[in-house]
Amino acid sequence: EEFDFMDVAHLVNGKRGREAETKGDADGGIWTAGQVVGLIDSIPAVQELMDQMMQEAEEVILSRLNSMVSNDKQHQHSLRSKL
Repeated sequence: EEFDFMDVAHLVNGKRGREAETKGDADGGIWTAGQVVGLIDSIPAVQELMDQMMQEAEEVILSRLNSMVSNDKQHQHSLRSKL
């Protein structure tokens, strides 16, 4: 017997999951999550999350900029003379 996708299309078209999401029914559909879910250790308020993300971004930016900017006067002079 030959398989036809249309025989199972109604089972995998996502209708049940969309209906569950619309109704807020966490048990009514399939929810996927990757390995990253194991890294979640808190559920902060939105403001707290945004503050934390901004702080982390600033730290990354500043640390990368500091590694690109030298405080060595000789090095700065050398760079300026090339301009």
